[in-house]
Amino acid sequence: MTSTFFLILTSFLSSLVVALIATPIVRYLAFRIGVLDAPSERKIHKNPIPHLGGPAIFLGWLTGSIMVLINLPEASPLWGIFTGSFCILALGIYDDVVSVNPRLKLAGQIISATLTYLMGVSITHIQNPFTGALIQFPLFISFFLTIVFIVACINIINLIDGSDGLAAGICGIAAVFFAFISFSHYQLEPGLLAVSLLGAVLGFLYFNFPPAKIFMGDSGSMFLGYILATISITGISQHTFTASGAIPLFVLGIPVLDVAYAIWRRIKNKQGIFSPDRGHFHHILMDLEFNHRQVALFLYALSTALGFLACIINLFNGVQQYLVALVLGIIVMAIAWFFIVTRRDLLLRWLKRFSNRL
Repeated sequence: MTSTFFLILTSFLSSLVVALIATPIVRYLAFRIGVLDAPSERKIHKNPIPHLGGPAIFLGWLTGSIMVLINLPEASPLWGIFTGSFCILALGIYDDVVSVNPRLKLAGQIISATLTYLMGVSITHIQNPFTGALIQFPLFISFFLTIVFIVACINIINLIDGSDGLAAGICGIAAVFFAFISFSHYQLEPGLLAVSLLGAVLGFLYFNFPPAKIFMGDSGSMFLGYILATISITGISQHTFTASGAIPLFVLGIPVLDVAYAIWRRIKNKQGIFSPDRGHFHHILMDLEFNHRQVALFLYALSTALGFLACIINLFNGVQQYLVALVLGIIVMAIAWFFIVTRRDLLLRWLKRFSNRL
């Protein structure tokens, strides 16, 4: 027990410290090479800001994960996570520096996910919720589900990264619950990877929280989405595609709903799915007179609530898990909608009072 706690603490602190040191260095380099996010009509910031935070987050996470890396057997699927993370980070850095065509970027994401799958990170079973029996997927279905899940998570985080501290904070909250659920299933290594991610994100968030001094860019958002997806497959889902496998998406409920709404909105307006607009949740909240910090804090609160509900869902099995997930999800969304629509003044007062203390 003591050694496990030491591993957790070491992973967290080392990733936190490295991210705190690496972020201002990366910020300085981004200024020097001109990797800056210029203001525009659909963007919230008014001055050019560096958007190359991914390498700092990655270095923090990798440092915290060293304790996992040095003890991995050669056949461990976790090697696939480390290998794929390098690929997705390189793709993100290239996109941040020179800007990649969306189709080419999607192809790179699929290649990274495929490499990860070939190295052993895969969804291989589905559980019958009525009998509990495990049904093994044919290889092509296993491959398809794994690739779709990883690529979807990458783009979910990538598409919500539009407000100061939003994606980093939500991913940090998700990492907390991923770690807790992994440890509750005695999945030590995925849990340590999540703890390392938490430390790296918090170190970066110190500079990214409103008003942001640096953005994570595609290198950061795609890396975070990739890591959360692969940790969930190797830890939370435990290779089984059930309601437990949906827990990661429940923890990431805010970005999942945001992206789903964005896809529906753009199809309805006959736009490309990846076309930028001002219809994301954070834009809507800004139009309702929320400031940057209030937007972040409100969506943090919702994500935390969904994370706790995911932990509750994790206590159930079979059909009960699906029913509990549905009921609790509806309740949380109804409460959030009630405060936004009918008690917005009260909500803004609470958020303003809390944000002023930070």
